[in-house]
Amino acid sequence: DYFPCSANNEPLFSKPKGNELWVLLAEKAWAKLYNSYVACEDGFMDEAMEYLLGCPALRFITKDVEEDEIWANLSEAYQKNYVICAATRKDLSEEQTGLVVSHAYTIISIHEVNNYRLIKLRNPWGKFEWKGDFSDDSPLWTEALKAEVGSQNADDGTFFMAVKDFKQYFQFYSI
Repeated sequence: DYFPCSANNEPLFSKPKGNELWVLLAEKAWAKLYNSYVACEDGFMDEAMEYLLGCPALRFITKDVEEDEIWANLSEAYQKNYVICAATRKDLSEEQTGLVVSHAYTIISIHEVNNYRLIKLRNPWGKFEWKGDFSDDSPLWTEALKAEVGSQNADDGTFFMAVKDFKQYFQFYSI
């Protein structure tokens, strides 16, 4: 009946932003369904969304579609306020990319600005961020662009990524 925490009382799995409790409660419910946190570590986010939210969900494999189709799917889902998640590939380099291998991320928003198609993602752990184009320290950012999309340089697990990089480093996304 407790949330698993480290010795310094930080949650071991999902890390809420601020004082949010719902993230931990939803994760706990899912872990109870599978009798442990470890048993539900691998899987598909769309299955979790269907069970926990009671709504239909779709999974899209990124290698099977072009960037334009990915962008169209994400744009439509975002405009309709749907829940969108994505999972990284199993064969990426965590050290080079900053992304966790075979891990779920939330898609928070999408932005088409100055001919850039940017996706804002968040690692539920609240750490480990993308190191490529449009990462916190990327030289591609201008102050005007940062202000327009709401980018902040913070070690909080939230980052931006261009759709071309999303296609390359994420195995699938679920809506």
